[in-house]
Amino acid sequence: MTAAQKTEWPVVALVNPETGAEFHFRGRWLRGSPATLTDVKKGRAKFVGDKVYLNMPQGVQAQFDKGILQLVSDHEARQQLEEASGLRNEPVPQPAGNASRETWISYAVSQGMSYEEASALGRDQIRARFAQPVFDPDAPPDMAQLNENP
Repeated sequence: MTAAQKTEWPVVALVNPETGAEFHFRGRWLRGSPATLTDVKKGRAKFVGDKVYLNMPQGVQAQFDKGILQLVSDHEARQQLEEASGLRNEPVPQPAGNASRETWISYAVSQGMSYEEASALGRDQIRARFAQPVFDPDAPPDMAQLNENP
């Protein structure tokens, strides 16, 4: 391989979304272990047992595969979508107990309940589904309940 061919590898730009730190890699790295079925599925090798060449060092590739690192272009696109839609990764606050039924339906849907299921329930039924359980560690066990469940 000539020096001109080595510089033709594309630059892979990654970012850590937690810190915003960017990393740039150019080249090809030979992984020490042979290809697995996962490598074949991801297009890194043609057959199981082949040599695996990565576009980033092995540890960086592992972080990328786990989602710890993202491509800069993907990260920027996600940020633009969040800003355009007004969505954030912040939890939706639970409405007040006397909030309207529609407000409770919207909250239930935001928590993963289907709209059909939520609309079939009343406000108090939805509220009961999302109520925080009250647990007193100092309270004695309910013996009647323990005897019912063998």
